[in-house]
Amino acid sequence: MEFFKYFFFTVTGDKAYKAETWFHTNFFETNGAFFFGLLWAFIIGVALAAIFYLVCCNNKESNALAKIHVWAIFLILAGALTFFVADWGIIGQRGAKVGSSFYEHSFYKANEKLFTELTNPSKHAEIAKNPTVVQQLASTKQNIKQDLDHGKDVRNIFNITCVVWSIIFFYLASITIKGYTRFGIPVPHKWPSK
Repeated sequence: MEFFKYFFFTVTGDKAYKAETWFHTNFFETNGAFFFGLLWAFIIGVALAAIFYLVCCNNKESNALAKIHVWAIFLILAGALTFFVADWGIIGQRGAKVGSSFYEHSFYKANEKLFTELTNPSKHAEIAKNPTVVQQLASTKQNIKQDLDHGKDVRNIFNITCVVWSIIFFYLASITIKGYTRFGIPVPHKWPSK
């Protein structure tokens, strides 16, 4: 899963990511948040492009919806939907409660799990026996939680990067699908003729 971090160089290059590598690496690389962010961006981008071209551009009676402004609405919708999936579904809802669906696979839960594992004397005795390290880990975990709750840390940069990938996938799917429609070939642009 480490391969997918290259698609999120904006996140891995962020100072918050570099400062707290244990918690961030655990969630984004080990638990696959980069993979799931890219996967959801792909699914949403391609699905909305397919809906636009196969529904709006294949109407037998009219080409009224096969317009650039309708395409732009679908593009914006893909970006907005991806933002919310990345924000709530992957990072986790701000202030999500234990047991909620927005908590179970979140950055919050991954941090709690990693902290519990690192401070378990049977797994990491050298860490668990050092109260300074345990206190530092607890403080780091709490700081990340507070930053995430306030839209800081890597929350927004991760969400925006997912949106950018979704828009790219939407555009690439548009170019691929438009040739199979009745009225969608000139949307978003027509290729120059020879």
